Amino acid sequence: MDSTLGTLPPAPVAIVGGGPVGLSLALGLARQGMRSILLERKAATSDRSKAPAIHLRSREIFRQWDTEQPLLDAGVLVRSLPLYRAATGRRPLLSFEFSELETEADRPGILFLEQGRTERVLLEAVRETGLCDLRFDSEVVRLVPGDGGVRLTVREEGAQRVLDAEFAVGCDGGGSFVRKALGLPFEGVTLPVRATLADIHVTDGRDSLPWPRTSNDRSTITSTQRLAPRHWRIVRLEADDPRQDGDVSEEEVHRSAAESWERGQRRCCGRAGSGSSGARVRASVSAACCSPETPRTSSRRPWARA
Repeated sequence: MDSTLGTLPPAPVAIVGGGPVGLSLALGLARQGMRSILLERKAATSDRSKAPAIHLRSREIFRQWDTEQPLLDAGVLVRSLPLYRAATGRRPLLSFEFSELETEADRPGILFLEQGRTERVLLEAVRETGLCDLRFDSEVVRLVPGDGGVRLTVREEGAQRVLDAEFAVGCDGGGSFVRKALGLPFEGVTLPVRATLADIHVTDGRDSLPWPRTSNDRSTITSTQRLAPRHWRIVRLEADDPRQDGDVSEEEVHRSAAESWERGQRRCCGRAGSGSSGARVRASVSAACCSPETPRTSSRRPWARA
């Protein structure tokens, strides 16, 4: 049972959520000389790839905060992005040429970097400012707005503590506790589509194939992109009942890889599910893929649109 032990020091800004948004807010405030406290219910930053792309405008902001270069060093900056059809191999369907923006922006392109690594870079930058009280394993369980600010109840190590802040900012994702506590709606519809998201470790010649690659038929679209050497992301959208959920077999992930890499040439990927295929499933969940170091079970979830 939780017990109340006391209070946390008051803060100008309480940030609920320690993902890229919360860490970026903490860093931006610190760059303006503003102190904050960041509360994250998990024990550490994510070890998953999740959203693996950082776009130009975000990089421009990170540049102002002296954080862009560490991110560039950790990731892969893509300045030309041709899209390939798996069935035709190395002939691109179309190409996005970010170099067209050279006169308007510095180093235009998309930076591919696993979200877990992005979070670690931002976390280190926030720590170096000395202006944010970073508290992991700290779950906000109550939030009450008042005339002079907001009062939060925080659960830490089985005890509850009270925190008063002038502002509280919800950076805690789609299932935001802050949004629910304030009674704010999150309206939308669920599309009749199921999405499979998988990270796989590729150890054969397919790691050198051009990317991103795509294949489709009447009911399915499958695409792959290379996040890092030997680390690929598979995204598969299929028309299906979105209310169904469950695990995706390793065989199905191999089948998706075969469709997107060399459609019609299954021999390139070996027997589905075989250890000799050169592609090992390392991670897969619908909205939060883990890093290739940690095996995970594949899963399939409804595709929602806000």
